[in-house]
Amino acid sequence: MFANACELARSFTRPVVLSRRDRAGNCSAAIGTFIVVNKDGWAVTAWHIVEEAERAAKATKEFQDAEASRATIYADPTIDKKERSRRLKALPTFPSDATTNTSAWWSWDPVRTKDIVAVPAVDLAFVKLESFDPASVVTYPVFKDPTKPMQPGRSLCRLGFPFHTVRPVFHPDKNAFELPPGSIPLPLFPNDGILTRIVEVEVNPPLNPPPPFKLRLIETSTPGFAAKAVVRYSIRTAPFGVSRAERCIIPLASARQSLAEGRTKRSTSS
Repeated sequence: MFANACELARSFTRPVVLSRRDRAGNCSAAIGTFIVVNKDGWAVTAWHIVEEAERAAKATKEFQDAEASRATIYADPTIDKKERSRRLKALPTFPSDATTNTSAWWSWDPVRTKDIVAVPAVDLAFVKLESFDPASVVTYPVFKDPTKPMQPGRSLCRLGFPFHTVRPVFHPDKNAFELPPGSIPLPLFPNDGILTRIVEVEVNPPLNPPPPFKLRLIETSTPGFAAKAVVRYSIRTAPFGVSRAERCIIPLASARQSLAEGRTKRSTSS
């Protein structure tokens, strides 16, 4: 039913792989999804993906700064043993699973994120892809007109890269991660749902950046799945000149509680 749509969306629905290495030398990766929305290289993704990448980058910098300070202390011939010991003890300590190296691979080399527009209240982020080649995306998405209603019972297709893992390899001589052979392309997983209802609610600043916008919640059910989910949308004009839909998935019970209380939890962006 969604074969043609999935083939069309495959071009602009892409994976982001967050790789990390810890002090013990173990490498791991998390996989997220982003959608390229225009030829300028703007993309939409979940805020928690960007937040995790920023958190890992911060942890890496803290560890590497401490290691650089340690090396400087050992190499300084002007300090005696007692002073050296005092300075070394003043440095932060790290557990064996502390992050020492990290990298975010946005589907193409050498693409990196340049600018970030975060809306943590709805787990949404817009990122500007640096060194993005517009020819790498065959077609771009068209946003639905929010003034035209969708009727309950309509089938919706969700795409992403869940249920899959990769274990990267870190090369110290290159200070770079490498994905294992055969891991690309990552499998794109389609998941269908049925629209049950749409609810609108207003959330005031600071949870909803000024000027406040109405949040549109789309409740879907998925036959064969024990749990339901709510997809929360807010339509507004993006700073790069396209209409944007802000999206996150939360458990149905939590969404109903949020609606009843008239509030939405929000993280703090860095």
